[in-house]
Amino acid sequence: MKKLEIPINLDLDQLIEKNNVNHIRGFHKDKIHFICNSIYHGMSKLDDKFIHPSKKEKFFVPLKAEILKSMLGDCYKKILEWMVNSEIIYRDKHYSKGNFSIGCRFVDKYLSVKSKTVTVTNSFLYKKHFKYDSNVNKDKRITDKLETFLKSEKLKVDFDLVERVYEQLMASVTSAEDAIRINIAYSSTKANLQLLQDGDFHVKQDNTGYRVHSPLTNLKKEYRKCLSYDGMSLVEIDFCNSQFFLMNYLLQLKHWTFNSTLSSNPKKVELLKRLRNNTNIYSPTKDDNITIMILKFLENRFRKGFQECQFSRDSVNGTIYNVIQENVVKNDTIEIDKNETKQHLIALSFASKQHHYHYFNGKYKPIWDCFKAVYSEATTLIDIIKSKDYKDFAKVVQRIESYLVINQICGSWTKMHPKKFIATIHDCIITTIDNKDELEAHILTQSEALIGLRPQLSSKVWISQNMNTVNKLAA
Repeated sequence: MKKLEIPINLDLDQLIEKNNVNHIRGFHKDKIHFICNSIYHGMSKLDDKFIHPSKKEKFFVPLKAEILKSMLGDCYKKILEWMVNSEIIYRDKHYSKGNFSIGCRFVDKYLSVKSKTVTVTNSFLYKKHFKYDSNVNKDKRITDKLETFLKSEKLKVDFDLVERVYEQLMASVTSAEDAIRINIAYSSTKANLQLLQDGDFHVKQDNTGYRVHSPLTNLKKEYRKCLSYDGMSLVEIDFCNSQFFLMNYLLQLKHWTFNSTLSSNPKKVELLKRLRNNTNIYSPTKDDNITIMILKFLENRFRKGFQECQFSRDSVNGTIYNVIQENVVKNDTIEIDKNETKQHLIALSFASKQHHYHYFNGKYKPIWDCFKAVYSEATTLIDIIKSKDYKDFAKVVQRIESYLVINQICGSWTKMHPKKFIATIHDCIITTIDNKDELEAHILTQSEALIGLRPQLSSKVWISQNMNTVNKLAA
Protein backbone atom coordinates (compact mmCIF):
# COMPACT_ATOMS: atom_id res chain seq x y z
CA MET A 1 0.00 0.00 0.00
CA LYS A 2 1.90 3.05 -1.29
CA LYS A 3 -0.57 5.86 -1.97
CA LEU A 4 -3.96 6.77 -0.54
CA GLU A 5 -6.76 9.25 -1.28
CA ILE A 6 -7.97 11.82 1.28
CA PRO A 7 -10.18 14.95 0.96
CA ILE A 8 -8.18 17.77 -0.62
CA ASN A 9 -9.10 20.22 2.17
CA LEU A 10 -8.30 17.87 5.07
CA ASP A 11 -5.60 19.51 7.23
CA LEU A 12 -4.65 16.83 9.73
CA ASP A 13 -1.83 18.82 11.33
CA GLN A 14 -4.29 21.55 12.30
CA LEU A 15 -6.84 19.04 13.62
CA ILE A 16 -4.21 17.14 15.63
CA GLU A 17 -3.05 20.40 17.19
CA LYS A 18 -6.64 21.18 18.12
CA ASN A 19 -7.63 17.66 19.26
CA ASN A 20 -4.93 15.79 21.16
CA VAL A 21 -4.05 12.24 19.99
CA ASN A 22 -1.58 11.32 22.75
CA HIS A 23 -4.14 8.96 24.31
CA ILE A 24 -4.24 6.84 21.13
CA ARG A 25 -1.50 4.25 21.37
CA GLY A 26 -0.05 3.46 17.93
CA PHE A 27 -1.50 6.59 16.31
CA HIS A 28 -0.15 7.64 12.93
CA LYS A 29 -1.58 10.03 10.35
CA ASP A 30 -1.44 7.29 7.72
CA LYS A 31 -4.06 5.39 9.71
CA ILE A 32 -6.42 8.34 9.22
CA HIS A 33 -5.46 8.33 5.54
CA PHE A 34 -6.27 4.62 5.32
CA ILE A 35 -9.78 5.12 6.72
CA CYS A 36 -10.43 8.03 4.34
CA ASN A 37 -9.24 5.89 1.44
CA SER A 38 -11.49 3.01 2.58
CA ILE A 39 -14.49 5.35 2.62
CA TYR A 40 -13.72 6.38 -0.96
CA HIS A 41 -13.57 2.71 -1.97
CA GLY A 42 -16.99 2.13 -0.45
CA MET A 43 -18.41 5.22 -2.17
CA SER A 44 -17.69 3.67 -5.57
CA LYS A 45 -20.71 1.43 -4.88
CA LEU A 46 -23.20 4.21 -4.10
CA ASP A 47 -26.25 4.20 -6.36
CA ASP A 48 -27.82 7.20 -8.13
CA LYS A 49 -29.41 8.26 -4.85
CA PHE A 50 -26.07 7.96 -2.98
CA ILE A 51 -27.20 4.84 -1.08
CA HIS A 52 -24.81 1.92 -0.52
CA PRO A 53 -26.37 -1.56 -1.03
CA SER A 54 -25.78 -2.48 2.64
CA LYS A 55 -26.75 0.88 4.19
CA LYS A 56 -29.97 2.87 4.52
CA GLU A 57 -28.74 6.46 4.78
CA LYS A 58 -27.17 8.61 2.07
CA PHE A 59 -23.37 8.56 1.66
CA PHE A 60 -22.74 6.00 4.41
CA VAL A 61 -20.48 3.06 3.49
CA PRO A 62 -19.56 -0.05 5.51
CA LEU A 63 -16.08 -0.37 7.06
CA LYS A 64 -15.34 -3.91 8.19
CA ALA A 65 -13.92 -4.08 11.71
CA GLU A 66 -11.97 -7.18 10.73
CA ILE A 67 -10.06 -5.28 8.07
CA LEU A 68 -9.58 -2.15 10.19
CA LYS A 69 -8.14 -4.18 13.06
CA SER A 70 -5.85 -6.16 10.75
CA MET A 71 -4.51 -3.05 9.03
CA LEU A 72 -4.48 -0.51 11.86
CA GLY A 73 -4.26 -2.59 15.02
CA ASP A 74 -6.38 -2.36 18.16
CA CYS A 75 -6.33 1.44 18.06
CA TYR A 76 -8.77 1.57 15.13
CA LYS A 77 -11.77 2.17 17.42
CA LYS A 78 -10.15 5.18 19.11
CA ILE A 79 -9.05 6.54 15.73
CA LEU A 80 -12.63 6.35 14.44
CA GLU A 81 -13.84 8.06 17.60
CA TRP A 82 -11.21 10.80 17.16
CA MET A 83 -12.28 11.32 13.53
CA VAL A 84 -15.90 11.72 14.66
CA ASN A 85 -14.95 14.17 17.42
CA SER A 86 -12.74 16.09 14.98
CA GLU A 87 -15.71 16.39 12.59
CA ILE A 88 -14.08 14.49 9.74
CA ILE A 89 -16.68 11.72 9.57
CA TYR A 90 -20.08 10.67 10.86
CA ARG A 91 -20.81 7.15 12.09
CA ASP A 92 -24.18 5.42 11.84
CA LYS A 93 -25.87 3.36 14.53
CA HIS A 94 -26.53 0.26 12.46
CA TYR A 95 -23.53 -1.75 13.63
CA SER A 96 -24.24 -5.33 14.70
CA LYS A 97 -21.42 -7.78 15.30
CA GLY A 98 -21.49 -10.48 12.64
CA ASN A 99 -24.40 -8.83 10.80
CA PHE A 100 -23.79 -5.17 9.93
CA SER A 101 -20.46 -3.37 9.55
CA ILE A 102 -19.70 0.08 10.94
CA GLY A 103 -21.14 2.74 8.65
CA CYS A 104 -19.17 5.94 8.00
CA ARG A 105 -19.38 8.98 5.74
CA PHE A 106 -17.50 12.24 5.40
CA VAL A 107 -19.05 15.36 6.87
CA ASP A 108 -20.33 17.77 4.22
CA LYS A 109 -17.16 19.87 4.31
CA TYR A 110 -15.11 16.94 3.02
CA LEU A 111 -17.84 15.17 1.08
CA SER A 112 -18.34 18.00 -1.43
CA VAL A 113 -14.71 18.27 -2.57
CA LYS A 114 -12.38 16.15 -4.68
CA SER A 115 -9.62 14.03 -3.18
CA LYS A 116 -5.85 14.39 -3.19
CA THR A 117 -3.20 11.67 -3.18
CA VAL A 118 -0.87 11.18 -0.19
CA THR A 119 2.13 8.85 0.03
CA VAL A 120 2.24 6.33 2.87
CA THR A 121 5.18 6.99 5.21
CA ASN A 122 4.35 4.49 7.96
CA SER A 123 6.59 1.52 7.14
CA PHE A 124 4.30 -0.95 8.94
CA LEU A 125 1.23 0.11 6.96
CA TYR A 126 3.26 0.33 3.74
CA LYS A 127 4.12 -3.36 3.96
CA LYS A 128 0.81 -4.48 5.41
CA HIS A 129 -1.73 -6.48 3.42
CA PHE A 130 -5.08 -7.64 4.69
CA LYS A 131 -5.07 -11.44 4.95
CA TYR A 132 -6.99 -12.75 1.97
CA ASP A 133 -8.66 -16.14 1.87
CA SER A 134 -8.04 -17.39 -1.64
CA ASN A 135 -10.32 -20.39 -0.99
CA VAL A 136 -13.29 -18.07 -1.59
CA ASN A 137 -12.53 -18.24 -5.31
CA LYS A 138 -14.28 -21.18 -6.95
CA ASP A 139 -12.25 -20.64 -10.12
CA LYS A 140 -8.85 -19.89 -8.58
CA ARG A 141 -6.72 -20.90 -11.55
CA ILE A 142 -8.58 -18.48 -13.78
CA THR A 143 -8.90 -15.62 -11.27
CA ASP A 144 -5.18 -15.89 -10.51
CA LYS A 145 -4.50 -15.43 -14.23
CA LEU A 146 -6.82 -12.43 -14.41
CA GLU A 147 -5.04 -10.98 -11.38
CA THR A 148 -1.66 -11.44 -13.10
CA PHE A 149 -2.85 -9.36 -16.07
CA LEU A 150 -4.20 -6.59 -13.83
CA LYS A 151 -0.99 -6.48 -11.79
CA SER A 152 1.23 -6.45 -14.87
CA GLU A 153 3.55 -3.48 -15.41
CA LYS A 154 2.08 -3.31 -18.92
CA LEU A 155 -1.21 -2.01 -17.48
CA LYS A 156 -0.77 1.76 -17.25
CA VAL A 157 -2.85 4.49 -15.65
CA ASP A 158 -2.83 7.95 -17.24
CA PHE A 159 -3.37 10.13 -14.17
CA ASP A 160 -3.06 13.32 -16.25
CA LEU A 161 -6.02 12.15 -18.31
CA VAL A 162 -7.92 11.45 -15.06
CA GLU A 163 -7.53 15.13 -14.16
CA ARG A 164 -8.63 16.29 -17.61
CA VAL A 165 -11.72 14.08 -17.50
CA TYR A 166 -12.57 15.48 -14.07
CA GLU A 167 -12.22 19.08 -15.25
CA GLN A 168 -14.44 18.39 -18.27
CA LEU A 169 -17.13 16.87 -16.07
CA MET A 170 -16.98 19.75 -13.58
CA ALA A 171 -17.32 22.26 -16.41
CA SER A 172 -20.80 20.87 -17.13
CA VAL A 173 -22.05 20.98 -13.52
CA THR A 174 -25.50 22.56 -13.11
CA SER A 175 -26.24 21.80 -9.44
CA ALA A 176 -24.56 21.16 -6.09
CA GLU A 177 -25.73 17.55 -6.25
CA ASP A 178 -24.02 17.10 -9.63
CA ALA A 179 -20.79 18.45 -8.15
CA ILE A 180 -20.98 15.99 -5.23
CA ARG A 181 -21.64 13.12 -7.63
CA ILE A 182 -18.64 14.05 -9.81
CA ASN A 183 -16.35 14.51 -6.81
CA ILE A 184 -17.37 11.15 -5.38
CA ALA A 185 -16.80 9.45 -8.75
CA TYR A 186 -13.39 11.12 -9.10
CA SER A 187 -12.20 10.30 -5.58
CA SER A 188 -13.41 6.68 -5.55
CA THR A 189 -11.95 6.15 -9.03
CA LYS A 190 -8.58 7.57 -7.96
CA ALA A 191 -8.54 5.17 -4.99
CA ASN A 192 -9.17 2.18 -7.28
CA LEU A 193 -6.68 3.38 -9.90
CA GLN A 194 -4.01 3.68 -7.21
CA LEU A 195 -4.65 0.04 -6.28
CA LEU A 196 -4.24 -1.00 -9.90
CA GLN A 197 -1.08 1.06 -10.25
CA ASP A 198 0.45 -0.36 -7.04
CA GLY A 199 -0.82 -3.93 -7.55
CA ASP A 200 -2.09 -3.85 -3.98
CA PHE A 201 -5.25 -5.95 -4.37
CA HIS A 202 -6.59 -9.45 -4.96
CA VAL A 203 -9.10 -10.60 -7.55
CA LYS A 204 -11.86 -12.44 -5.72
CA GLN A 205 -15.27 -13.99 -6.26
CA ASP A 206 -18.33 -13.30 -4.13
CA ASN A 207 -20.45 -16.07 -2.62
CA THR A 208 -23.75 -15.00 -4.17
CA GLY A 209 -23.39 -15.00 -7.95
CA TYR A 210 -19.70 -16.01 -7.97
CA ARG A 211 -18.93 -12.80 -9.83
CA VAL A 212 -15.32 -11.61 -10.00
CA HIS A 213 -14.37 -8.36 -8.24
CA SER A 214 -11.26 -6.21 -8.62
CA PRO A 215 -10.43 -2.47 -8.63
CA LEU A 216 -11.36 -2.54 -12.32
CA THR A 217 -14.91 -3.57 -11.42
CA ASN A 218 -15.49 -0.35 -9.47
CA LEU A 219 -14.09 2.13 -12.01
CA LYS A 220 -16.60 4.71 -13.20
CA LYS A 221 -17.22 4.52 -16.94
CA GLU A 222 -15.97 8.04 -17.61
CA TYR A 223 -12.48 7.12 -16.35
CA ARG A 224 -11.99 3.71 -17.97
CA LYS A 225 -10.26 5.31 -20.95
CA CYS A 226 -7.43 6.30 -18.60
CA LEU A 227 -6.17 2.71 -18.75
CA SER A 228 -4.05 1.11 -21.45
CA TYR A 229 -2.16 -2.17 -21.79
CA ASP A 230 1.23 -2.51 -23.45
CA GLY A 231 0.71 0.87 -25.13
CA MET A 232 -2.65 -0.13 -26.63
CA SER A 233 -6.18 1.00 -25.92
CA LEU A 234 -8.56 -1.44 -24.29
CA VAL A 235 -11.94 -2.46 -25.66
CA GLU A 236 -14.97 -3.73 -23.75
CA ILE A 237 -17.25 -6.35 -25.29
CA ASP A 238 -20.78 -6.61 -23.87
CA PHE A 239 -23.68 -9.03 -24.24
CA CYS A 240 -26.81 -7.21 -25.37
CA ASN A 241 -29.63 -7.63 -22.78
CA SER A 242 -27.37 -10.18 -21.09
CA GLN A 243 -29.62 -11.09 -18.13
CA PHE A 244 -32.42 -12.17 -20.43
CA PHE A 245 -30.12 -13.83 -22.95
CA LEU A 246 -28.64 -15.94 -20.13
CA MET A 247 -32.14 -16.91 -19.04
CA ASN A 248 -32.35 -19.04 -22.20
CA TYR A 249 -30.30 -21.61 -20.31
CA LEU A 250 -33.24 -22.00 -17.90
CA LEU A 251 -35.75 -22.29 -20.74
CA GLN A 252 -34.35 -25.66 -21.80
CA LEU A 253 -35.81 -28.79 -20.26
CA LYS A 254 -32.50 -30.69 -20.40
CA HIS A 255 -31.01 -28.24 -17.89
CA TRP A 256 -33.67 -29.05 -15.29
CA THR A 257 -33.20 -32.82 -15.18
CA PHE A 258 -30.16 -35.01 -14.61
CA ASN A 259 -29.63 -37.72 -17.22
CA SER A 260 -26.81 -39.87 -18.58
CA THR A 261 -25.86 -37.31 -21.23
CA LEU A 262 -25.68 -34.49 -18.72
CA SER A 263 -23.79 -36.49 -16.09
CA SER A 264 -21.07 -37.27 -18.62
CA ASN A 265 -20.40 -33.55 -19.08
CA PRO A 266 -18.38 -32.35 -16.02
CA LYS A 267 -18.73 -28.66 -16.92
CA LYS A 268 -22.52 -28.75 -17.03
CA VAL A 269 -22.67 -30.81 -13.83
CA GLU A 270 -20.49 -28.18 -12.11
CA LEU A 271 -22.82 -25.38 -13.25
CA LEU A 272 -25.88 -27.26 -11.98
CA LYS A 273 -24.17 -27.70 -8.61
CA ARG A 274 -23.59 -23.97 -8.45
CA LEU A 275 -27.20 -23.21 -9.36
CA ARG A 276 -28.42 -25.55 -6.61
CA ASN A 277 -26.10 -24.16 -3.92
CA ASN A 278 -28.04 -22.13 -1.32
CA THR A 279 -31.07 -21.67 -3.59
CA ASN A 280 -34.52 -23.23 -3.64
CA ILE A 281 -34.58 -24.22 -7.29
CA TYR A 282 -34.19 -27.82 -8.46
CA SER A 283 -35.82 -29.13 -5.28
CA PRO A 284 -38.40 -31.90 -5.69
CA THR A 285 -41.64 -29.96 -5.32
CA LYS A 286 -44.76 -29.45 -7.37
CA ASP A 287 -43.29 -26.19 -8.70
CA ASP A 288 -40.58 -28.16 -10.47
CA ASN A 289 -43.23 -30.34 -12.09
CA ILE A 290 -44.98 -27.17 -13.27
CA THR A 291 -41.69 -25.85 -14.64
CA ILE A 292 -40.99 -29.08 -16.52
CA MET A 293 -44.53 -29.05 -17.93
CA ILE A 294 -44.02 -25.48 -19.18
CA LEU A 295 -40.72 -26.34 -20.80
CA LYS A 296 -42.14 -29.48 -22.43
CA PHE A 297 -44.97 -27.34 -23.75
CA LEU A 298 -42.48 -24.86 -25.20
CA GLU A 299 -40.43 -27.55 -26.91
CA ASN A 300 -43.56 -29.20 -28.34
CA ARG A 301 -45.10 -25.91 -29.39
CA PHE A 302 -42.19 -24.74 -31.50
CA ARG A 303 -41.19 -27.11 -34.27
CA LYS A 304 -37.51 -26.17 -34.00
CA GLY A 305 -37.53 -26.01 -30.23
CA PHE A 306 -37.37 -23.11 -27.81
CA GLN A 307 -35.25 -21.03 -30.23
CA GLU A 308 -38.47 -20.18 -32.06
CA CYS A 309 -39.98 -18.65 -28.91
CA GLN A 310 -40.27 -14.85 -29.27
CA PHE A 311 -38.43 -14.31 -25.98
CA SER A 312 -35.46 -16.33 -27.21
CA ARG A 313 -35.44 -14.60 -30.60
CA ASP A 314 -35.58 -11.11 -29.09
CA SER A 315 -33.02 -11.84 -26.38
CA VAL A 316 -30.61 -13.24 -28.98
CA ASN A 317 -31.13 -10.21 -31.21
CA GLY A 318 -30.66 -7.86 -28.26
CA THR A 319 -34.03 -6.17 -28.80
CA ILE A 320 -35.97 -6.96 -25.59
CA TYR A 321 -35.58 -3.46 -24.11
CA ASN A 322 -36.55 -1.87 -27.44
CA VAL A 323 -39.67 -4.02 -27.72
CA ILE A 324 -40.85 -3.22 -24.19
CA GLN A 325 -40.03 0.49 -24.44
CA GLU A 326 -41.85 0.85 -27.78
CA ASN A 327 -44.93 -0.99 -26.51
CA VAL A 328 -45.12 1.02 -23.29
CA VAL A 329 -44.82 4.35 -25.13
CA LYS A 330 -47.20 3.20 -27.88
CA ASN A 331 -49.90 2.50 -25.31
CA ASP A 332 -49.44 6.00 -23.85
CA THR A 333 -48.82 4.64 -20.37
CA ILE A 334 -45.58 6.42 -19.50
CA GLU A 335 -42.85 8.34 -21.28
CA ILE A 336 -39.66 6.36 -20.91
CA ASP A 337 -36.46 5.85 -22.88
CA LYS A 338 -34.57 2.62 -23.55
CA ASN A 339 -32.05 3.06 -20.71
CA GLU A 340 -34.81 3.66 -18.15
CA THR A 341 -36.69 0.65 -19.51
CA LYS A 342 -33.59 -1.50 -19.09
CA GLN A 343 -32.92 -0.26 -15.55
CA HIS A 344 -36.46 -0.85 -14.29
CA LEU A 345 -37.15 -4.08 -16.19
CA ILE A 346 -34.06 -5.72 -14.68
CA ALA A 347 -34.95 -4.36 -11.23
CA LEU A 348 -38.54 -5.64 -11.51
CA SER A 349 -37.41 -9.08 -12.68
CA PHE A 350 -35.20 -9.37 -9.58
CA ALA A 351 -37.70 -7.80 -7.14
CA SER A 352 -40.42 -9.30 -4.95
CA LYS A 353 -44.10 -8.58 -5.53
CA GLN A 354 -44.61 -8.74 -1.76
CA HIS A 355 -41.56 -6.85 -0.50
CA HIS A 356 -41.63 -4.30 -3.33
CA TYR A 357 -45.39 -3.97 -3.76
CA HIS A 358 -45.30 -0.25 -4.60
CA TYR A 359 -42.69 -0.84 -7.30
CA PHE A 360 -44.91 -3.36 -9.10
CA ASN A 361 -48.01 -1.20 -8.65
CA GLY A 362 -46.58 2.28 -9.12
CA LYS A 363 -45.28 4.33 -12.01
CA TYR A 364 -43.32 1.47 -13.59
CA LYS A 365 -46.11 -1.11 -13.42
CA PRO A 366 -46.71 -0.85 -17.21
CA ILE A 367 -43.17 -2.11 -17.89
CA TRP A 368 -43.76 -5.41 -16.10
CA ASP A 369 -47.32 -5.70 -17.44
CA CYS A 370 -45.98 -5.30 -20.96
CA PHE A 371 -43.19 -7.82 -20.36
CA LYS A 372 -45.76 -10.36 -19.10
CA ALA A 373 -47.99 -9.79 -22.10
CA VAL A 374 -45.21 -10.13 -24.69
CA TYR A 375 -43.09 -12.83 -23.03
CA SER A 376 -45.60 -14.85 -20.96
CA GLU A 377 -43.52 -18.06 -20.87
CA ALA A 378 -40.47 -16.22 -19.54
CA THR A 379 -42.39 -14.35 -16.83
CA THR A 380 -44.12 -17.56 -15.73
CA LEU A 381 -40.74 -19.22 -15.27
CA ILE A 382 -39.34 -16.17 -13.43
CA ASP A 383 -42.31 -16.20 -11.04
CA ILE A 384 -41.83 -19.91 -10.30
CA ILE A 385 -38.11 -19.49 -9.61
CA LYS A 386 -38.86 -16.56 -7.27
CA SER A 387 -41.82 -18.28 -5.58
CA LYS A 388 -39.84 -19.57 -2.57
CA ASP A 389 -37.27 -16.77 -2.39
CA TYR A 390 -37.33 -13.83 -4.79
CA LYS A 391 -33.52 -13.56 -4.55
CA ASP A 392 -33.11 -16.94 -6.26
CA PHE A 393 -33.65 -15.55 -9.74
CA ALA A 394 -30.85 -12.98 -9.40
CA LYS A 395 -28.57 -15.66 -7.95
CA VAL A 396 -29.05 -18.18 -10.74
CA VAL A 397 -28.76 -15.62 -13.55
CA GLN A 398 -25.54 -14.23 -12.04
CA ARG A 399 -24.16 -17.75 -11.61
CA ILE A 400 -24.89 -18.63 -15.23
CA GLU A 401 -23.23 -15.34 -16.22
CA SER A 402 -20.14 -15.90 -14.08
CA TYR A 403 -19.78 -19.50 -15.24
CA LEU A 404 -20.01 -18.50 -18.89
CA VAL A 405 -17.72 -15.46 -18.57
CA ILE A 406 -15.11 -16.83 -16.15
CA ASN A 407 -15.03 -20.57 -16.90
CA GLN A 408 -16.10 -20.89 -20.50
CA ILE A 409 -14.72 -17.68 -22.02
CA CYS A 410 -11.81 -16.51 -19.85
CA GLY A 411 -10.76 -20.03 -18.85
CA SER A 412 -10.40 -21.31 -22.40
CA TRP A 413 -8.96 -17.99 -23.65
CA THR A 414 -6.14 -17.98 -21.08
CA LYS A 415 -5.28 -21.56 -22.01
CA MET A 416 -5.12 -20.78 -25.73
CA HIS A 417 -3.52 -17.32 -25.34
CA PRO A 418 -1.71 -17.12 -21.98
CA LYS A 419 -0.09 -13.78 -22.90
CA LYS A 420 -3.11 -12.03 -24.44
CA PHE A 421 -4.75 -9.61 -21.99
CA ILE A 422 -8.26 -10.36 -20.75
CA ALA A 423 -10.25 -8.97 -17.83
CA THR A 424 -13.89 -8.74 -16.78
CA ILE A 425 -16.43 -6.35 -15.32
CA HIS A 426 -19.20 -8.86 -14.60
CA ASP A 427 -20.76 -9.62 -18.02
CA CYS A 428 -18.40 -7.23 -19.80
CA ILE A 429 -15.13 -8.67 -21.15
CA ILE A 430 -12.08 -6.48 -21.80
CA THR A 431 -9.05 -7.02 -24.02
CA THR A 432 -6.63 -4.95 -26.11
CA ILE A 433 -7.99 -3.55 -29.34
CA ASP A 434 -5.83 -5.82 -31.51
CA ASN A 435 -7.56 -8.90 -30.00
CA LYS A 436 -11.12 -7.60 -30.37
CA ASP A 437 -12.27 -9.64 -33.40
CA GLU A 438 -10.72 -12.89 -32.18
CA LEU A 439 -12.23 -12.51 -28.70
CA GLU A 440 -15.69 -11.68 -30.10
CA ALA A 441 -15.63 -14.89 -32.16
CA HIS A 442 -14.51 -16.81 -29.07
CA ILE A 443 -17.36 -15.34 -26.99
CA LEU A 444 -19.94 -16.39 -29.58
CA THR A 445 -18.56 -19.94 -29.77
CA GLN A 446 -18.44 -20.42 -26.00
CA SER A 447 -21.90 -18.89 -25.51
CA GLU A 448 -23.40 -21.29 -28.01
CA ALA A 449 -21.64 -24.22 -26.32
CA LEU A 450 -23.24 -23.42 -22.94
CA ILE A 451 -26.51 -21.63 -23.71
CA GLY A 452 -27.25 -23.15 -27.12
CA LEU A 453 -27.55 -19.72 -28.74
CA ARG A 454 -25.26 -16.94 -29.97
CA PRO A 455 -25.85 -13.51 -28.41
CA GLN A 456 -25.77 -10.09 -29.98
CA LEU A 457 -22.57 -8.31 -28.90
CA SER A 458 -21.66 -4.64 -28.62
CA SER A 459 -18.21 -3.14 -28.14
CA LYS A 460 -16.68 0.14 -27.06
CA VAL A 461 -13.06 1.23 -27.29
CA TRP A 462 -11.53 2.92 -24.27
CA ILE A 463 -9.62 5.65 -26.08
CA SER A 464 -6.33 6.12 -24.25
CA GLN A 465 -3.49 8.52 -24.86
CA ASN A 466 -2.10 6.41 -27.71
CA MET A 467 -4.44 7.65 -30.43
CA ASN A 468 -2.11 6.63 -33.26
CA THR A 469 -2.15 3.00 -32.10
CA VAL A 470 -5.95 3.03 -31.82
CA ASN A 471 -6.48 4.44 -35.29
CA LYS A 472 -3.94 2.10 -36.87
CA LEU A 473 -5.30 -1.08 -35.29
CA ALA A 474 -8.97 -0.19 -35.61
CA ALA A 475 -8.68 0.60 -39.31
